[in-house]
Amino acid sequence: AERFYSGHDQGWGAIRREFDVQRRASHQLLEFIAESTAPGPQLAVLRGAAGYGKSIALRRAAWELGASLGELVIWADDDARIWPDVLQELHDLTGRRINLFIDRAAYSIEKILVALDAARAREIPLTVVTAERRNEWSIYCQRLEKHLPEFFEVARLSEREAEELIEKLQ
Repeated sequence: AERFYSGHDQGWGAIRREFDVQRRASHQLLEFIAESTAPGPQLAVLRGAAGYGKSIALRRAAWELGASLGELVIWADDDARIWPDVLQELHDLTGRRINLFIDRAAYSIEKILVALDAARAREIPLTVVTAERRNEWSIYCQRLEKHLPEFFEVARLSEREAEELIEKLQ
């Protein structure tokens, strides 16, 4: 717990053990995914300032979507490659929408473009969910704008979120 709260633990253990709090942006993102009827690829972006908890909110959303809601979720680490044939096979085998989570959009533009372009060309229902700082998105992620991203703002902790976090720290 100490490593998580000091910002050093980026693994899944802290998410599984619910050291974090459910952020409004994660909740809005999950609603967007659940209510979406788009047949083709979609791009969803958690966006906010440095240190506001975008990566943790992204992990929480991926966890809830997969573990709690039973949706098909893939988390692509920084060094992962996206293989269009694998996306196609996953869809062919499951017949389900694929939810691909990729943190730090500015560092993963090529990965995101490969996934979205392949999904569009092959008619694979795919939602790519990513996160990025507002300024980094504006500077480095313009090539992703053609996919009409849906933005979810990660703001400072709300009073409710702060109170929940304080309870967890006690």
